[in-house]
Amino acid sequence: MDRRAWDGQFEAFARDYKVIRYDVRGIGKSARPDGPFSHSRDLFELFQFLNIDRAHIVGLSVGGAIAIDFAIEHPEKVDGLILAASGVSDDSKAEANVHGLMTLSTMTKTEGIEHVIKLVLDTPFVVSPGNERARERIRQIYLDNRDVFESGFPIYLQWEAI
Repeated sequence: MDRRAWDGQFEAFARDYKVIRYDVRGIGKSARPDGPFSHSRDLFELFQFLNIDRAHIVGLSVGGAIAIDFAIEHPEKVDGLILAASGVSDDSKAEANVHGLMTLSTMTKTEGIEHVIKLVLDTPFVVSPGNERARERIRQIYLDNRDVFESGFPIYLQWEAI
C-alpha cells in the first residue's frame, strides 16, 4: 500500500499535528529501486531535507519495521513510535515471506492483478466486506502498483535491513 492508505487518518491527525506522509521507495509515486537501499536511510534523508529535528513516527506493517529501524539508528530524531501490525526489517528476508511474495508475483504474472486483488479483498482481516470505500481504495492502490507485483517486490528484496 502507498501513502493513500493513510488518507482517512491524515486529515484527523492534521487537525492537531503537522503531518507528513510519503511513499517509501519502490511503491506509489516513488522511484523503484534499482539496487540495494535502506528505507530508514531514506526516511533520515527526508528528515534532513525537510529540516525535521524530532517527530512522532507512525507505522503500519512494513512502515512499522521502517520506523523501528529509524528509531534504532536515530533515537535523537524520535519523540515516539506508534506501531500497528509491525514486524521487523529482517522479516523482509525471511524464507516464508520471500516465498509468499514470489507466489504473489507469479500469480500476478499468470492470473493477473485482479485475481490478487480479489484474494486480498476476500480476506476479512484486511478489510470488511461492507466497507466499499476502503475496498475501492485498496483496489486502486494495487492496480496503480501492479509493476511492484510483476517485478517480484524489489521494495522488500533489495531492502538493506539493519
